[in-house]
Amino acid sequence: MTSESTFHVVVIELDDQQPRLNPSEPNLLVAITTSDPEELFSRLAQGKGKKNKWARNRVVKLRQDLTPDETFADRQSAKSHQYNLIKELQEKGFSVNQQRQSWRIYVIQLERDGYPDNYVYVGSTSKTPEERHQEHKDGKQNNKGGPLFSRKVKKYGTVLLYNLFPEENIFLTKSLALKCEKDYAEKLKKDGFKVEQG
Repeated sequence: MTSESTFHVVVIELDDQQPRLNPSEPNLLVAITTSDPEELFSRLAQGKGKKNKWARNRVVKLRQDLTPDETFADRQSAKSHQYNLIKELQEKGFSVNQQRQSWRIYVIQLERDGYPDNYVYVGSTSKTPEERHQEHKDGKQNNKGGPLFSRKVKKYGTVLLYNLFPEENIFLTKSLALKCEKDYAEKLKKDGFKVEQG
């Protein structure tokens, strides 16, 4: 007699021992288990469990509202669903499974003869805007000697324009940051700015 396992994808809210990347959304654990989700939560709350050791004694509550209702017959299907769910939650602003990287949009003033005062560069970065601005000014290059800077910012960039940064400015996936960078550049163009984009 063989017993077949059923796989669950579980979402658990964690405490703020690790600071939130997005202050308005909690840290989450998205895990796969063959046990009941409540049982996994209980083990982690008691400081037990073989996997996800970093989440022991940090669980706050089981997030049924974010946990899929479906179960999976094989681990590969569960992993595929877990991957997609993590991406979806990150795009909603949640930090998932100890994620430490986030992206921001920044705006730099460009000053060039014959151009208007509202000439700006819009980019996105996983670094601080200050670090990224300095990389542009220093002409930072990658390991192969390729440019990691905008030639226009290197030559004409002056200061970061914090007052033009978007209000919602934390993105937990690079693809979302790039999309929002493009959308924000278009918004500034509609507002009358001359915009260069990263």
